[in-house]
Amino acid sequence: MTQDKTRKIIDDFAQEIQRKKVKASPAESTRIDFRDGIAENRKETVYKVPLDLLRFRKENGRISSSVKTHERVIGLLDRADSEAQSVLRKFLREKDPEKTAELKQLIRAEGQREPGIITADGFLINGNRRKVVLCELREEFPADDKFQTMKVVILPGKNDEGGPPTLKKIEQIENRYQLQTEGKAEYYGFDAALSIRDKENSGYTLEQQMRDDPQYKLMGVAEFNKAVKKRRRDLLEPLDCVEEYLEAIERPGEYSAVSKGLGDPEGRWQAFVDLSQSFWIPAKTDHGLQKMGIDEKEAGEVMQAACSVIRLRVIPTFGKLHDVMRTLPKYTEHGKTHLLEISRNIEHRLPQEERTNDKGEPLPLDVIDERWKSKYRPTITKNLIRAREASDSSKEKNAPITLLSEALKKLNHENMVVDNIDYDDLPEALKRINQIKTRSEELKKEIYKRSKNGR
Repeated sequence: MTQDKTRKIIDDFAQEIQRKKVKASPAESTRIDFRDGIAENRKETVYKVPLDLLRFRKENGRISSSVKTHERVIGLLDRADSEAQSVLRKFLREKDPEKTAELKQLIRAEGQREPGIITADGFLINGNRRKVVLCELREEFPADDKFQTMKVVILPGKNDEGGPPTLKKIEQIENRYQLQTEGKAEYYGFDAALSIRDKENSGYTLEQQMRDDPQYKLMGVAEFNKAVKKRRRDLLEPLDCVEEYLEAIERPGEYSAVSKGLGDPEGRWQAFVDLSQSFWIPAKTDHGLQKMGIDEKEAGEVMQAACSVIRLRVIPTFGKLHDVMRTLPKYTEHGKTHLLEISRNIEHRLPQEERTNDKGEPLPLDVIDERWKSKYRPTITKNLIRAREASDSSKEKNAPITLLSEALKKLNHENMVVDNIDYDDLPEALKRINQIKTRSEELKKEIYKRSKNGR
């Protein structure tokens, strides 16, 4: 259900900001992309607000996966609670530590360049990482005044013209400013997908989000629709695969089981991108199922097998996990029985005694995962190897046909034009043509002879 409700302002927080805000010195104003501010060239006053009055938004798209996992496993984060704010700060710090470190050095040397954008009660829509950095610098240099406050533009409150922004408008502001990546951390693909879906649930459609991106704003209808389709394929379709996976391993909403962020050594997001594009999307069509040699029921079982492979993650001799997902249709076409064996012999929920310690207490999830991997690694690895061998065997049998097809493609290539051959090379070209003709006649006789003799 879509919503377009006005965001509720916390009065005590808003009043405290009104009392303690001061205009930036020297005076500073800027245009922000809110209620036609850019189109009307309207300047907004920049204020300095004490850091402790500024708060992180748990809806920030950059930390979507971390927040959703925390709320699913541990409990809801109260936006007004100081402990919840500490948790959000930790999530932001961990998402892209390298870029955060770069920003820290920049602000330490030159101060804050761009103002953030906050709601009337101090929640950051734009500038979360800047607050993280300023808080760290304040801890390191407590006597330095420039690290005690943050420069911000304050959106309207209850008694201001136009009133507070709606939830959808706040999502829109975040979306517009996340696209301006200069000096900011780009959203990691997984968090971007979750953020896009959350924005759609707030009534801010993917099409609207993309039209707010300068690279799509002036794009023609046909080209834009193609770009929208690609964005769904690259981000939202893989997110559907993620949900299937989390349901399969009985951890719905625990997105940390997929990835904790950019550079996560245990990350699985790219595997879901390749699984979606190579198998999940084609398996939704009759043509795709026919090409892979499976029916609809078997497609579901292969998907379950893929979930098991992704959970195991590291499989000797198979290289990167996302490459395995990319080649899955080839294994399906020629070795589906082995993939079905994985699906039919794997249980994602371990027995109770394997999920508890000697005292009957639940084990940590990472320990349970390691026990699951140890238990099922032989079955998964054995059947995946057999599926690959079946695929390789089929390739070997079809190698002559493939070579003939490639040879024909080259002969019919658009650059195969006689006028492009240098005059001095014509004798050599004629020699090659005669060699091709001779070899062609030889193969033709062999094929005719074999077809005449039967199997």
